[in-house]
Amino acid sequence: MGCRPRQLGIGGDDVFSRRWLGGRLVLNGWRIARGEVKLSRFMLEDCVHAVLGVSIARPSDRATTELLTGRSMVHAPGLPVDGVRGSGSGGFGGIIEILSSRCAAVLQVLSRMDVIGRSCEMANLLGIELEAVLRRGSQYRVEAVMLRIARPLGLVAPSPHASEVAQ
Repeated sequence: MGCRPRQLGIGGDDVFSRRWLGGRLVLNGWRIARGEVKLSRFMLEDCVHAVLGVSIARPSDRATTELLTGRSMVHAPGLPVDGVRGSGSGGFGGIIEILSSRCAAVLQVLSRMDVIGRSCEMANLLGIELEAVLRRGSQYRVEAVMLRIARPLGLVAPSPHASEVAQ
């Protein structure tokens, strides 16, 4: 029996959301957006509208399938085909156009929220790494401030043993 990764849950917390790339900081844009913007549903279109104030179209699964396969899918009469066509491009180029525009929208949202700038300032203020600001909780930040105050006073914070932590 092989080791299968879990499926992504509603919160998006899973093995897939913890990517590591040596020497690079990989951000999960949706996790950051959930913490910054309060929305009733977290779709890219809603987040872009709330942060940037512009509306973007969401291509339907049918439209993207038609772009990828290059043929029109049969649909029931009376049902509209709600799709977004690229600017004259079809096939794989149309899919790339859709994906690149959605990636650009995520980058614009993160830029408007100034996530990196504010996180860098907090990391500098607390004396911890940028990654720790983005990934760790408030207890880590409190301990960092406590250690920064204790060091000039010649105090050392006790490190509990594993058995003490378990109690």
